[in-house]
Amino acid sequence: MTATTGVSGGGDLATAAGLRSGWHVVHAWFDLSIGRWRGLSAEQRRQAAEQFIVIIESSGRAVQRLVTWLGRTDGMIGILAMDSSLLPIERVRCQLRAVGGGELVAAGPVLLSTTSVDDRLFSTENLGSRLVRQGVDPSSDRFAREVAEFERRRTEKLAAATQPAIPSSRNVAVVPFTCRRDGPDNWFALPEERRAQIMVASLRVAGKPHPDVTQLFTLARGLCSYDSVLTVWGERADDLTAYFSSVMATEYFARYVNLGPISSGIVMSPREILDLYGLV
Repeated sequence: MTATTGVSGGGDLATAAGLRSGWHVVHAWFDLSIGRWRGLSAEQRRQAAEQFIVIIESSGRAVQRLVTWLGRTDGMIGILAMDSSLLPIERVRCQLRAVGGGELVAAGPVLLSTTSVDDRLFSTENLGSRLVRQGVDPSSDRFAREVAEFERRRTEKLAAATQPAIPSSRNVAVVPFTCRRDGPDNWFALPEERRAQIMVASLRVAGKPHPDVTQLFTLARGLCSYDSVLTVWGERADDLTAYFSSVMATEYFARYVNLGPISSGIVMSPREILDLYGLV
């Protein structure tokens, strides 16, 4: 029997690190070893800070989307990175762990997900079924107008879902969650059409009252121990509080979901973070 080394050509690696559609999404947390930073000489601290800043700023040009924030409760640094390939994102994480010889930035938890979307949420057929249930005649002008408008916006909506922009809001919260798989509220025991109805209705209810809040759902199932990750941005912390009060009361979240630990923070540049700690 011939042994295999697990090493393959560059093309195969690029394929393995990519996706058929959408982007990889990585939420990663890091802890600055403040005591060690402050034990450095002024020049060593300046060099380490510059290295930290350059890594993130240069990565922001190499990765499709990248943003950093300071954790609100534990003081950890959060990074959200999105790209069609996992390789440049992993390079950022490796470089950060090497700052100051590997003694100054400790890796924390990581959530992996993708922006791949459920096509049912963007299905013209599902829209038609919903309109019929609402009593709209399929031969009516209203039916034709709503379908035409949906199809016109479908490409735009798909692009926004699979290659999302980073909002300008400074407050952010990250919530991993899993769908229940047993008992009377087993999400996967529901018919697919019913699941689509509940999901669409819940997202619509959650988004309408909070125009200043932006929500992003990404799929984690099979990549880590959660099914999905919800990332939410808001202008103020209480915007996030009001949003979660609404979203957790919807049928989907109230009946069919178990939440993981929620992290929140304030979006800041790497220099702003180090300045806050007095390290630059």
